[in-house]
Amino acid sequence: LVINIGIKYNLYDFIDTRKEKKIPTVRIGGMAITFGFISSIIFLDKFFYDQILHQSDFNYLNLIVIIGIFFSILGLLDDLFNISAIKRLIIQIFSGLIISFVFFNIKTISLYFMNIDLLDFNIPYIASVLITILWLVGITNAFNWLDGLDGLLIGLSVIYSTAFLIVSFNSQNIFPFIHSSALLGASIGFLKYNRYPAKIFMGDSGSYFVGINMASLAIMSCNNNISFENQFTNIIGIEISSFFPLMIFLLPIFDMIFVIVKRINDNKSIFYPDRNHLHHRILKLGLNERKVVHKIYHFALITTIFSFTNIKNLEVISFFLTLSLVYFFILRNKENQKLFMSIVILNKV
Repeated sequence: LVINIGIKYNLYDFIDTRKEKKIPTVRIGGMAITFGFISSIIFLDKFFYDQILHQSDFNYLNLIVIIGIFFSILGLLDDLFNISAIKRLIIQIFSGLIISFVFFNIKTISLYFMNIDLLDFNIPYIASVLITILWLVGITNAFNWLDGLDGLLIGLSVIYSTAFLIVSFNSQNIFPFIHSSALLGASIGFLKYNRYPAKIFMGDSGSYFVGINMASLAIMSCNNNISFENQFTNIIGIEISSFFPLMIFLLPIFDMIFVIVKRINDNKSIFYPDRNHLHHRILKLGLNERKVVHKIYHFALITTIFSFTNIKNLEVISFFLTLSLVYFFILRNKENQKLFMSIVILNKV
Protein backbone atom coordinates (compact mmCIF):
# COMPACT_ATOMS: atom_id res chain seq x y z
CA LEU A 1 0.00 0.00 0.00
CA VAL A 2 2.72 2.46 0.96
CA ILE A 3 4.76 1.54 -2.14
CA ASN A 4 1.75 2.34 -4.32
CA ILE A 5 1.25 5.66 -2.52
CA GLY A 6 4.93 6.52 -3.09
CA ILE A 7 4.73 5.65 -6.78
CA LYS A 8 1.50 7.62 -7.24
CA TYR A 9 2.92 10.80 -5.72
CA ASN A 10 6.48 10.32 -7.03
CA LEU A 11 7.98 10.01 -3.53
CA TYR A 12 11.27 8.44 -4.52
CA ASP A 13 14.63 8.50 -2.77
CA PHE A 14 17.06 11.23 -3.77
CA ILE A 15 20.04 9.78 -5.63
CA ASP A 16 23.44 10.99 -4.40
CA THR A 17 27.02 9.75 -4.42
CA ARG A 18 26.88 8.42 -0.84
CA LYS A 19 24.13 5.90 -1.51
CA GLU A 20 24.63 2.44 -2.93
CA LYS A 21 21.22 2.23 -4.56
CA LYS A 22 21.10 3.95 -7.95
CA ILE A 23 17.58 2.87 -8.93
CA PRO A 24 14.82 5.27 -7.77
CA THR A 25 13.03 3.65 -4.82
CA VAL A 26 10.03 4.77 -2.76
CA ARG A 27 11.39 6.35 0.42
CA ILE A 28 8.36 6.61 2.77
CA GLY A 29 8.50 3.09 4.19
CA GLY A 30 8.51 4.49 7.71
CA MET A 31 4.76 4.98 7.31
CA ALA A 32 4.35 1.20 6.99
CA ILE A 33 6.49 0.48 10.08
CA THR A 34 4.62 3.08 12.13
CA PHE A 35 1.23 1.81 11.01
CA GLY A 36 2.20 -1.80 11.76
CA PHE A 37 3.30 -0.85 15.26
CA ILE A 38 0.21 1.27 16.00
CA SER A 39 -2.23 -1.32 14.63
CA SER A 40 -0.75 -3.90 17.02
CA ILE A 41 -1.32 -1.59 20.01
CA ILE A 42 -4.85 -0.77 18.87
CA PHE A 43 -5.60 -4.49 18.50
CA LEU A 44 -4.36 -5.10 22.05
CA ASP A 45 -6.40 -2.18 23.38
CA LYS A 46 -9.52 -3.37 21.58
CA PHE A 47 -9.54 -7.07 22.43
CA PHE A 48 -7.33 -7.61 25.49
CA TYR A 49 -7.81 -4.46 27.53
CA ASP A 50 -9.24 -6.06 30.70
CA GLN A 51 -7.07 -9.19 30.62
CA ILE A 52 -3.62 -7.59 30.37
CA LEU A 53 -3.36 -3.94 31.32
CA HIS A 54 -4.99 -1.29 33.47
CA GLN A 55 -6.04 2.17 32.33
CA SER A 56 -2.87 3.73 33.73
CA ASP A 57 -0.78 1.27 31.70
CA PHE A 58 -2.57 2.27 28.52
CA ASN A 59 -1.93 5.92 29.35
CA TYR A 60 1.78 5.19 29.14
CA LEU A 61 1.39 2.93 26.13
CA ASN A 62 -0.60 5.58 24.28
CA LEU A 63 2.02 8.18 25.18
CA ILE A 64 4.89 6.14 23.76
CA VAL A 65 2.82 5.67 20.59
CA ILE A 66 2.37 9.45 20.36
CA ILE A 67 6.12 9.97 20.82
CA GLY A 68 6.86 7.48 18.05
CA ILE A 69 4.32 9.07 15.71
CA PHE A 70 5.80 12.52 16.33
CA PHE A 71 9.34 11.39 15.46
CA SER A 72 8.01 9.49 12.44
CA ILE A 73 6.24 12.63 11.20
CA LEU A 74 9.41 14.66 11.76
CA GLY A 75 11.33 12.16 9.62
CA LEU A 76 8.60 12.12 6.99
CA LEU A 77 8.73 15.92 6.70
CA ASP A 78 12.48 15.64 6.21
CA ASP A 79 11.93 12.97 3.53
CA LEU A 80 9.51 15.25 1.72
CA PHE A 81 10.98 18.73 2.27
CA ASN A 82 14.61 18.08 3.29
CA ILE A 83 14.66 19.92 6.64
CA SER A 84 18.10 21.13 7.74
CA ALA A 85 20.00 18.99 10.25
CA ILE A 86 20.20 21.85 12.78
CA LYS A 87 16.42 22.35 12.80
CA ARG A 88 15.82 18.63 13.20
CA LEU A 89 18.30 18.45 16.08
CA ILE A 90 16.65 21.37 17.88
CA ILE A 91 13.22 19.74 17.53
CA GLN A 92 14.62 16.43 18.81
CA ILE A 93 16.24 18.07 21.85
CA PHE A 94 13.04 19.91 22.69
CA SER A 95 11.09 16.66 22.31
CA GLY A 96 13.57 14.85 24.56
CA LEU A 97 13.12 17.56 27.18
CA ILE A 98 9.34 17.06 27.13
CA ILE A 99 9.73 13.27 27.37
CA SER A 100 12.05 13.64 30.36
CA PHE A 101 9.69 16.02 32.16
CA VAL A 102 6.44 14.21 31.32
CA PHE A 103 7.23 10.54 30.88
CA PHE A 104 10.52 9.21 32.28
CA ASN A 105 14.13 10.05 33.03
CA ILE A 106 17.27 8.12 33.91
CA LYS A 107 17.50 8.65 37.65
CA THR A 108 19.76 5.81 38.79
CA ILE A 109 22.86 4.29 37.24
CA SER A 110 23.59 0.69 38.22
CA LEU A 111 26.71 -1.05 36.97
CA TYR A 112 27.09 -4.80 37.38
CA PHE A 113 28.59 -7.63 35.40
CA MET A 114 27.83 -11.37 35.74
CA ASN A 115 25.86 -10.74 38.96
CA ILE A 116 28.77 -8.77 40.45
CA ASP A 117 27.84 -5.29 41.70
CA LEU A 118 30.31 -2.63 40.57
CA LEU A 119 28.63 0.70 41.14
CA ASP A 120 25.22 2.10 42.06
CA PHE A 121 24.40 5.78 42.47
CA ASN A 122 21.60 8.30 42.06
CA ILE A 123 21.87 11.12 39.54
CA PRO A 124 20.88 14.69 40.48
CA TYR A 125 17.61 15.69 38.83
CA ILE A 126 18.98 18.26 36.37
CA ALA A 127 21.76 15.89 35.35
CA SER A 128 19.22 13.06 34.89
CA VAL A 129 17.18 15.24 32.53
CA LEU A 130 20.26 16.11 30.48
CA ILE A 131 21.44 12.50 30.34
CA THR A 132 17.97 11.35 29.26
CA ILE A 133 17.86 13.94 26.46
CA LEU A 134 21.37 12.99 25.34
CA TRP A 135 20.44 9.31 25.29
CA LEU A 136 17.15 9.75 23.40
CA VAL A 137 18.53 12.16 20.80
CA GLY A 138 21.86 10.36 20.45
CA ILE A 139 20.43 6.86 19.94
CA THR A 140 17.73 8.13 17.56
CA ASN A 141 20.33 9.76 15.32
CA ALA A 142 22.76 6.84 15.65
CA PHE A 143 20.09 4.57 14.19
CA ASN A 144 19.28 7.12 11.51
CA TRP A 145 22.94 7.22 10.41
CA LEU A 146 23.07 3.42 10.06
CA ASP A 147 20.27 3.37 7.51
CA GLY A 148 22.55 3.17 4.49
CA LEU A 149 22.16 -0.32 3.01
CA ASP A 150 19.17 -2.43 2.04
CA GLY A 151 17.77 -4.23 5.09
CA LEU A 152 20.53 -3.07 7.45
CA LEU A 153 18.68 -0.95 9.99
CA ILE A 154 15.43 -2.90 9.98
CA GLY A 155 17.40 -6.13 10.48
CA LEU A 156 19.14 -4.60 13.49
CA SER A 157 15.72 -3.57 14.78
CA VAL A 158 14.66 -7.23 14.64
CA ILE A 159 17.75 -8.31 16.63
CA TYR A 160 17.47 -5.59 19.26
CA SER A 161 13.69 -5.90 19.66
CA THR A 162 14.11 -9.62 20.28
CA ALA A 163 16.66 -8.90 23.01
CA PHE A 164 14.33 -6.46 24.78
CA LEU A 165 11.48 -8.95 24.38
CA ILE A 166 13.51 -11.63 26.16
CA VAL A 167 14.58 -9.31 28.97
CA SER A 168 11.13 -7.87 29.62
CA PHE A 169 9.57 -11.35 29.51
CA ASN A 170 12.11 -12.65 32.01
CA SER A 171 11.47 -9.74 34.39
CA GLN A 172 7.69 -9.94 33.80
CA ASN A 173 7.73 -6.28 32.80
CA ILE A 174 4.55 -6.25 30.73
CA PHE A 175 4.77 -2.75 29.28
CA PRO A 176 8.14 -3.01 27.45
CA PHE A 177 7.19 -6.61 26.57
CA ILE A 178 4.20 -5.32 24.58
CA HIS A 179 6.25 -2.42 23.23
CA SER A 180 9.09 -4.63 21.96
CA SER A 181 6.63 -7.22 20.60
CA ALA A 182 4.84 -4.62 18.49
CA LEU A 183 8.12 -3.18 17.21
CA LEU A 184 9.48 -6.66 16.43
CA GLY A 185 6.39 -7.57 14.43
CA ALA A 186 6.47 -4.31 12.47
CA SER A 187 10.19 -4.77 11.76
CA ILE A 188 9.85 -8.35 10.55
CA GLY A 189 6.97 -7.35 8.29
CA PHE A 190 8.96 -4.51 6.75
CA LEU A 191 12.17 -6.53 6.38
CA LYS A 192 10.55 -8.61 3.63
CA TYR A 193 10.32 -5.53 1.39
CA ASN A 194 13.46 -3.72 2.55
CA ARG A 195 16.07 -6.50 2.29
CA TYR A 196 18.37 -6.53 -0.74
CA PRO A 197 17.28 -5.62 -3.36
CA ALA A 198 14.94 -3.25 -1.54
CA LYS A 199 11.50 -2.53 -2.95
CA ILE A 200 11.05 0.37 -0.53
CA PHE A 201 13.22 2.47 1.82
CA MET A 202 12.19 3.33 5.36
CA GLY A 203 13.50 6.90 5.00
CA ASP A 204 14.02 9.20 7.96
CA SER A 205 10.42 8.58 9.02
CA GLY A 206 11.29 4.93 9.64
CA SER A 207 14.78 5.38 11.08
CA TYR A 208 13.56 8.07 13.51
CA PHE A 209 10.64 5.89 14.56
CA VAL A 210 12.85 2.85 15.14
CA GLY A 211 15.51 4.97 16.86
CA ILE A 212 13.26 6.69 19.40
CA ASN A 213 11.51 3.42 20.23
CA MET A 214 14.83 1.66 20.74
CA ALA A 215 16.08 4.47 22.97
CA SER A 216 12.89 4.30 25.05
CA LEU A 217 12.94 0.50 25.27
CA ALA A 218 16.55 0.55 26.44
CA ILE A 219 15.47 2.62 29.43
CA MET A 220 12.21 0.87 30.27
CA SER A 221 13.34 -2.73 29.75
CA CYS A 222 16.22 -2.38 32.18
CA ASN A 223 13.98 -1.69 35.16
CA ASN A 224 12.40 -4.68 36.88
CA ASN A 225 10.40 -2.63 39.37
CA ILE A 226 8.78 -0.03 37.16
CA SER A 227 5.36 1.13 38.32
CA PHE A 228 2.59 2.46 36.12
CA GLU A 229 0.19 3.33 38.91
CA ASN A 230 0.87 7.08 38.72
CA GLN A 231 -0.74 9.42 36.25
CA PHE A 232 1.31 9.87 33.10
CA THR A 233 1.97 13.52 33.96
CA ASN A 234 4.23 12.44 36.83
CA ILE A 235 7.94 11.77 36.41
CA ILE A 236 8.98 8.14 36.74
CA GLY A 237 12.54 7.42 37.82
CA ILE A 238 13.92 4.55 35.78
CA GLU A 239 16.65 2.34 37.22
CA ILE A 240 18.94 1.38 34.36
CA SER A 241 21.76 -1.10 34.14
CA SER A 242 24.12 0.98 32.03
CA PHE A 243 26.21 -1.83 30.59
CA PHE A 244 23.16 -3.59 29.15
CA PRO A 245 21.89 -0.94 26.69
CA LEU A 246 25.42 0.28 25.96
CA MET A 247 26.49 -3.23 24.99
CA ILE A 248 23.38 -3.87 22.89
CA PHE A 249 23.82 -0.60 21.01
CA LEU A 250 27.60 -0.82 20.82
CA LEU A 251 27.54 -0.86 17.03
CA PRO A 252 25.41 2.28 16.37
CA ILE A 253 27.10 4.13 19.25
CA PHE A 254 30.58 3.29 17.97
CA ASP A 255 29.60 4.26 14.43
CA MET A 256 28.25 7.65 15.55
CA ILE A 257 31.26 8.48 17.76
CA PHE A 258 33.74 7.43 15.07
CA VAL A 259 32.04 9.50 12.37
CA ILE A 260 31.74 12.59 14.58
CA VAL A 261 35.40 12.41 15.64
CA LYS A 262 36.47 11.87 12.02
CA ARG A 263 34.51 14.89 10.82
CA ILE A 264 35.84 17.11 13.60
CA ASN A 265 39.38 15.92 12.89
CA ASP A 266 38.85 16.80 9.20
CA ASN A 267 37.61 20.28 10.19
CA LYS A 268 34.13 19.55 8.88
CA SER A 269 30.70 20.00 10.41
CA ILE A 270 29.43 16.98 12.37
CA PHE A 271 26.39 17.13 10.07
CA TYR A 272 28.52 16.91 6.93
CA PRO A 273 27.40 13.87 4.89
CA ASP A 274 30.19 11.48 3.98
CA ARG A 275 31.05 7.80 3.47
CA ASN A 276 32.83 7.14 6.75
CA HIS A 277 30.09 5.08 8.36
CA LEU A 278 30.79 1.49 9.32
CA HIS A 279 28.91 -0.02 6.38
CA HIS A 280 30.69 2.29 3.93
CA ARG A 281 34.10 1.33 5.29
CA ILE A 282 33.34 -2.41 5.10
CA LEU A 283 32.15 -1.96 1.52
CA LYS A 284 35.58 -0.53 0.68
CA LEU A 285 37.09 -3.90 1.62
CA GLY A 286 35.50 -5.35 -1.50
CA LEU A 287 32.46 -7.14 -0.06
CA ASN A 288 29.12 -6.81 -1.81
CA GLU A 289 26.18 -5.08 -0.14
CA ARG A 290 24.43 -8.27 0.94
CA LYS A 291 27.55 -9.66 2.63
CA VAL A 292 28.24 -6.36 4.40
CA VAL A 293 24.75 -6.38 5.88
CA HIS A 294 25.17 -9.98 7.05
CA LYS A 295 28.55 -9.17 8.63
CA ILE A 296 27.00 -6.29 10.58
CA TYR A 297 24.09 -8.54 11.61
CA HIS A 298 26.60 -11.01 13.05
CA PHE A 299 28.46 -8.31 14.96
CA ALA A 300 25.18 -6.93 16.35
CA LEU A 301 24.13 -10.44 17.35
CA ILE A 302 27.41 -10.98 19.20
CA THR A 303 27.13 -7.72 21.18
CA THR A 304 23.48 -8.43 21.92
CA ILE A 305 24.19 -11.93 23.21
CA PHE A 306 27.07 -10.62 25.29
CA SER A 307 24.82 -7.93 26.81
CA PHE A 308 22.88 -10.62 28.69
CA THR A 309 25.82 -10.95 31.08
CA ASN A 310 24.70 -7.60 32.51
CA ILE A 311 21.42 -8.94 33.86
CA LYS A 312 21.13 -9.86 37.54
CA ASN A 313 19.59 -13.23 36.89
CA LEU A 314 21.25 -16.62 36.68
CA GLU A 315 18.64 -17.88 34.21
CA VAL A 316 19.41 -15.03 31.80
CA ILE A 317 23.15 -15.64 32.13
CA SER A 318 22.56 -19.33 31.39
CA PHE A 319 20.53 -18.27 28.36
CA PHE A 320 23.44 -16.05 27.27
CA LEU A 321 25.92 -18.91 27.55
CA THR A 322 23.60 -21.21 25.57
CA LEU A 323 23.19 -18.64 22.81
CA SER A 324 26.94 -18.12 22.70
CA LEU A 325 27.58 -21.84 22.24
CA VAL A 326 24.89 -22.11 19.57
CA TYR A 327 26.23 -19.11 17.67
CA PHE A 328 29.98 -19.72 17.84
CA PHE A 329 30.04 -23.50 17.45
CA ILE A 330 26.98 -24.26 15.36
CA LEU A 331 25.46 -21.39 13.40
CA ARG A 332 28.72 -19.95 12.02
CA ASN A 333 29.42 -23.13 10.04
CA LYS A 334 27.14 -23.72 7.03
CA GLU A 335 27.27 -27.50 7.30
CA ASN A 336 26.46 -27.25 10.99
CA GLN A 337 23.61 -24.87 10.16
CA LYS A 338 22.00 -27.52 7.96
CA LEU A 339 22.60 -30.16 10.62
CA PHE A 340 21.19 -27.91 13.32
CA MET A 341 18.04 -27.15 11.29
CA SER A 342 17.61 -30.88 10.54
CA ILE A 343 17.74 -31.64 14.26
CA VAL A 344 15.22 -28.91 14.99
CA ILE A 345 12.83 -30.20 12.29
CA LEU A 346 13.18 -33.81 13.52
CA ASN A 347 12.47 -32.74 17.09
CA LYS A 348 9.34 -30.91 15.94
CA VAL A 349 8.20 -34.01 14.04
